[in-house]
Amino acid sequence: MTEIVVFGATGFTGTLIVERMRALGLPFTIAGRDAAKLHALSERLGNVPTITANAEEPRTLNALMEGTRVLVNCVGPFLRYGEPVVNAAVENGVHYLDTTGEQTYMKRILNRYDGVALRNDVTILNAMAFEYAVGDWLAALAAERLGPGGMIDSISVGYSLSGGAASKGTALSIFEMVGEQGWSYEGGRWRRRPSGWTSRALRFPHGERRVTWMPFGETLMVPRHERVQTVLTYYHLPGPLKRTLPLATRAGPLVRGALRPLVNRVVARRSAGPTPDEREQMRFTLVAEALRGAEVATASTIGSDPYGVTARIATLGAALLLAGPVQRGVRAPAHLPLSPANALKQIGVERVI
Repeated sequence: MTEIVVFGATGFTGTLIVERMRALGLPFTIAGRDAAKLHALSERLGNVPTITANAEEPRTLNALMEGTRVLVNCVGPFLRYGEPVVNAAVENGVHYLDTTGEQTYMKRILNRYDGVALRNDVTILNAMAFEYAVGDWLAALAAERLGPGGMIDSISVGYSLSGGAASKGTALSIFEMVGEQGWSYEGGRWRRRPSGWTSRALRFPHGERRVTWMPFGETLMVPRHERVQTVLTYYHLPGPLKRTLPLATRAGPLVRGALRPLVNRVVARRSAGPTPDEREQMRFTLVAEALRGAEVATASTIGSDPYGVTARIATLGAALLLAGPVQRGVRAPAHLPLSPANALKQIGVERVI
């Protein structure tokens, strides 16, 4: 029995995840398209098993599923490579989680695979990463702090980040998202919205900040575990980017197609990801605000090293799927069998407020 397979294990995020799994003593196999890189990583980890597969060659993906209970997918951009891997997992009765930050991809998986996963007794967990598991747990915690009652009017999730650098995979995923309209959840239904269509002031632990709407994954996750009318997600953007964002969104699809070959070449020349020092310089603050009438409840967290947080989140999710039971279908981090406060504690954020 393979137990856990980590696909894309030789990438920056994948390597952090398998190092975390090795430290915790979880049973896992590493997988990817480059046999030489897999062999080198396997030796470094103590000769763990390897599987060679390529997301661009769906016929090779069945090798990932033989005897596997949980598949952890780190192969992005997920809009380009993710769906064939999800399909293979679900069809083979394998639980699936990934580290995507691409909301459009998440909506596609929800629409196409929720029913299939239920029928095949499988759980799918998208975005088991800093984006957007932390925000989903904070939203659940804010709702919990609001206390019992009727429908929640709104839940807002806001991000503020500073410092550091992105990995190759993150850079490519961000590029693929440029120009994509996203989904908001307003009045009990999802609506297509361009990035930057609205903004507001949101109070973070370090003070009030003006934040801009962005198409983040909590919009899809939170309504699946909370009785809420509206879910909106925001990011504290630098001024120049905030002003140019609507234009970039309108021009995005055409520009993205024309620039993709150049971007791929430029990103390929970069280092795989930030150094440990750069990772520690990446500081984050997240806040979730829940409103019901005149009642307000908030939950927030402060920390550093989103990539390290991602490794802990993905490993925690894989361990919980392995242990079971977890609700079937396309689920959110808050559906996992632990409280949001406990989840945030286990992933090692510095403070929960």
